[in-house]
Parts: sequence; structure tokens; C-alpha cells
Amino acid sequence: MVDDLLKGERLKGKTREEVVELLGGDGEARGASLVYRVGSDGVIDDVWLEVVFEGERFREARMCPD
Repeated sequence: MVDDLLKGERLKGKTREEVVELLGGDGEARGASLVYRVGSDGVIDDVWLEVVFEGERFREARMCPD
């Protein structure tokens, strides 16, 4: 599912509210982004999905290691 989200098509045009409805309310708000823990890199760091908004609309999604 994460690979799908990174392509952006599934989130394209969605509002912040719609993204929260799709991904759940456990995302952490960080500025203009929502950040979701996806898992671990298998060593030390956690891996996060950052969903970035422009205003209230989806702009991009990217993976961020800890």
C-alpha cells in the first residue's frame, strides 16, 4: 500500500480530512504534513510515510527514515 501512496495517484486531489479518513487518525501532524510510522529498517531506525499538503490539499508523499 505504501508504494501505491508514494506514486500519489491514490491521494491526488484529496483534502487533509479525506487522507485522514483513508489512512486513519494516528498520523502525527508536523507543520504542513501528516507523518505515519510504516515500520522499521530492520536495524535501528523507524521508517515514516510523510504526506505533505499544500493548503488543505495533498501535494506529495515521501518515505523518511528516522
